[in-house]
Amino acid sequence: MWLATISVEWNRGYNQRELYKLLRIARENRATLMEAWREYFGIAKHPRGKK
Repeated sequence: MWLATISVEWNRGYNQRELYKLLRIARENRATLMEAWREYFGIAKHPRGKK
């Protein structure tokens, strides 16, 4: 799943109903998921120290 666009890159085993639910949950929590991704990989929220 791509977080920037909330889209499925590859699916193995999820039916349409499950995919819809997963995408809905991701959309509702996108900001939290993106922040956790940045923290985990050490990506600055504001590149080069800019705010």
